[in-house]
Amino acid sequence: MINDMAGSISKFPSMYSLLRRCRNMLEPATTKYLAYRNYIMLAPFFFLLPLRPLWLIRVQTQYQLTQRKFHVSS
Repeated sequence: MINDMAGSISKFPSMYSLLRRCRNMLEPATTKYLAYRNYIMLAPFFFLLPLRPLWLIRVQTQYQLTQRKFHVSS
């Protein structure tokens, strides 16, 4: 019985080391996925960023033209 207990105890560390080895293999991939997931979610906004200033400049120039046309003094 004592020998059987010793056998079962010796089995656990190998199982634990196997699990740890699997986790060490998978951990970098999962952390990389979690890190890139945020960028993937924000990607559409980064594509729209160049459009926003153009639209803003157009509005500003239009506003300046209208002010000049009607001679609005602020």
